[in-house]
Order: sequence, then C-alpha cells, then structure tokens
Amino acid sequence: MASEATGKVRVDKLSLAAYLKMKGLKLDSVKRPVSGSAQFYFIFHDPDGQFETLEVEFFNSESRKFDDEVRALKDMIRTK
Repeated sequence: MASEATGKVRVDKLSLAAYLKMKGLKLDSVKRPVSGSAQFYFIFHDPDGQFETLEVEFFNSESRKFDDEVRALKDMIRTK
C-alpha cells in the first residue's frame, strides 16, 4: 500500500479496498502486475489525503474483525 504524490493510493488488500470504497474514496482502477497472476491491486483517487486515517480506522474497526472471521471460516472449509 503506497500513498502517491499524485493524489492516488495503491492498495493490495481486498478488505481494505472495500472499506475505502465504502468510506467514499473513488476507485480509479484495478490492476494485475502480471497477466494471468492471482495478484492484483486497486488504485484509489485520494485528493484530500484521507488514506492513512482511513487505513488506521479500518484496522481498528468491526469491518476488520468481520474480515478476520471470514478468513478463519474459509481456512476451516479448506481443511475439511
């Protein structure tokens, strides 16, 4: 996750990207660094420099706890 001087932010975590979108940051694009790769990242327009504040807010939020529980359930399913 890198904040850029252009007023854009690159995010590689789906749950954080969803939170930023929910909080009103505009999604500019979704990129795959390598064609066919499972990796991806989201580019958000952040002209007011809200990213760092929203990132901390996310990590202290119920949304993060929800995301952790979803991941734990997915792990449980994969082991069955």
